[in-house]
Amino acid sequence: MIEENRTGFIRTIAEAKAPEGPKEGHPGNQGVHFMKAHGTNASLGLNIIKPQGGIEEHYHEFNSEMPVYDHVYYVISGRIRANVGANERVVTADTLIYCPSSMRHSIINVGKGLAKVLVISGFGEGDKMGCPIYSKIPSGDLKAHPWKLASTVKKPEVKDKRTGFIMTIKEALRGTGAEGHPGNQGYSYLRTVIAAAPVGKEPSMYISLGLNKIQPGGGIEEHYHEFSDEMPVFDHIYYVISGHIKAKVGNIERTVGADSLIYCPSNIRHSITNVGDGLAKLLRVSGSAEGKKMGGPVYSKIPNGNLGVML
Repeated sequence: MIEENRTGFIRTIAEAKAPEGPKEGHPGNQGVHFMKAHGTNASLGLNIIKPQGGIEEHYHEFNSEMPVYDHVYYVISGRIRANVGANERVVTADTLIYCPSSMRHSIINVGKGLAKVLVISGFGEGDKMGCPIYSKIPSGDLKAHPWKLASTVKKPEVKDKRTGFIMTIKEALRGTGAEGHPGNQGYSYLRTVIAAAPVGKEPSMYISLGLNKIQPGGGIEEHYHEFSDEMPVFDHIYYVISGHIKAKVGNIERTVGADSLIYCPSNIRHSITNVGDGLAKLLRVSGSAEGKKMGGPVYSKIPNGNLGVML
């Protein structure tokens, strides 16, 4: 028996929550919260960053009550210098920065104009996400990283050995087309450890992420995802990077533009159609419990007839 009451929503940037001004460790950075408490396994926000602004080097608290979780940045526009552990690169649009929350990481806008970067976190149901601990703040050194305090402080026991990676769209796995995705070119950046085919340097724990480039009239046909006790309902998110999209989530239907979030729990019927005159770009995120399989799509209509009906 699955007890699942989430219904989903469609939210534009004008409807999202914008905190007042930059917070500590986020110089020149205006954050916008699209999805924070609604989801079970994922949260998503947008960072609008001025030149030389960004998110200073930090990691997130972790212990047995606050496990290491998936932390992902996706560059929508601008020129970003990203650090993940010992890995540093300067990257541009359509680049993924994957940093498990225990790893030191930072992003700085090294371009001449505004940069836009999504921040996505994936975590286990009921888990608390650890607060950031910055290597440097205006008043000095706040707290060294746990491994630098190994001689005086007992490190939390952490089984996770991932180190993170930075991946451009040229390095992502290009899809070969999928049923129910007309006029749609997909790119896969990140998949979970239980995925059939791995992508990238290492798998995530909770999140899979990809990009869809959709021709006018194309999209993702109406479907939901299989669900059972072995395949729980998971968070399914589309973020519109560019274009005009007609989105349906259950009984909700809206046409939205760039910087809009479409949140559809996986057991709710949903569809995406590019109703604009040009190419549309959408980021696709799925967040699931660790070790749980994400159910495959069941389409309401396919070329040879009705495959499945939402129950």
